[in-house]
Amino acid sequence: MELLKIIAEALRGASIVMILVSFFLCNCGILQADWGYFNNDIAFGPLGGPICYHNNTEDVQKCKDAFRGRFDADVGHAILTILALGPAFCLIALCGLIHNVFSEILETAASGILLLVGSSLCVLGVTLANRQTAYMLHLNITDFTNKPSYKNVWSPDIYAAGCVYFMGSFVCVALLFTLKPFHK
Repeated sequence: MELLKIIAEALRGASIVMILVSFFLCNCGILQADWGYFNNDIAFGPLGGPICYHNNTEDVQKCKDAFRGRFDADVGHAILTILALGPAFCLIALCGLIHNVFSEILETAASGILLLVGSSLCVLGVTLANRQTAYMLHLNITDFTNKPSYKNVWSPDIYAAGCVYFMGSFVCVALLFTLKPFHK
């Protein structure tokens, strides 16, 4: 039983590293102006941009078309991040349950909540990935250029949902490590 607890603690620590790495990669992808479709004439702000540095209408339109491709790329990146975070949260929760189920009631409850959140992230990620794939994988490249899938996907909503899930899971992790049972 003691060996099982040690293994659970090691896996839980590895899961936290997975979360930090996933979060770092997500931010690198979102904040890099040259991620996806690179164009020297486009600048992206914290919320995605674009700011197009042109005076004539035709060049501005080309700039915006390039931004549409990056917008799709960001949506895909957010979905991949959700898919990375979900299993990590589930793994932390399962390790917490193994470690605490027989002794510490409050931490066991926190593990259960985290497991629920992690499972929800897994389902959300798979659902969004399935939806995005249906829009992104077009054999007709011209049609994809003229009717980009960004019109049918709400990237800010996906990011907001990811942030809510992430913060909720962070609270659960904090509870998992700090709460002590009242019966001691």
